Amino acid sequence: MRRFGLIALTVLALALAGCQSLLTQSTAQAGDLVRVDYTLTLSDGTVADSSEDRGPLEFTLGAGEVVPGFDNGVTGLGVGESTEFLVPAADGYGEPQPDLILELPRQEEPEGQELTVDTPIFLTGPGGLPIPARVLEIKEETIVVDANHPLAGEELNFAVTLVEIVSDAGSDSDASEEVLEP
Repeated sequence: MRRFGLIALTVLALALAGCQSLLTQSTAQAGDLVRVDYTLTLSDGTVADSSEDRGPLEFTLGAGEVVPGFDNGVTGLGVGESTEFLVPAADGYGEPQPDLILELPRQEEPEGQELTVDTPIFLTGPGGLPIPARVLEIKEETIVVDANHPLAGEELNFAVTLVEIVSDAGSDSDASEEVLEP
C-alpha cells in the first residue's frame, strides 16, 4: 500500500509540474507584442471602429502605438480574457484644440475636389505628411477646416478580447539567434 501511495504522489507531482504554466498564466504587460479583437463605440452607441472585418489588432503595449487608455485597458489581461472599459477623452484622442481650426485661402483647396461642409480633405504637414481635416465652413475667399482628430473630445467605449501574446517583454528574442564570428 505504501508503494501505491509513493507512485500516486510521484504521478501527482509530475502532473502538477506539467500544469505549472496553466497555474501561472501570463498576462499582457508593457513591452509585450499582443493581438486583440476590439469594438469601439461612442457614448451614443455608434460603432466607430472594430477589428471584426480586419482581424485582430497587433501592437506593442506601452509603445505609443495606440491611445494611452487602450494600452491601460489591455494591460493585465490574460489570453482569451475579455473586458469592457471607458477611455476618457484625455486618455484617448484628447480634447479638441482650437489652434487646429484653420482658415485657409481658397487657392489652397484641393484641385478637382468640390468642397462642401463636412468634406474630408488632407492638408500637407511637415515633411509632406498628409494631415486629415474636415471642412467646417466655406467663405468667399477662405475655407475653415478642423484638423483635430475626428474622435477628439469623445469618450471611447471599448470591448476587448486578448487573442494572443505574440512575444512578451521578458523573452529574449535574440537568444535563439546564432552568432557567427569571423
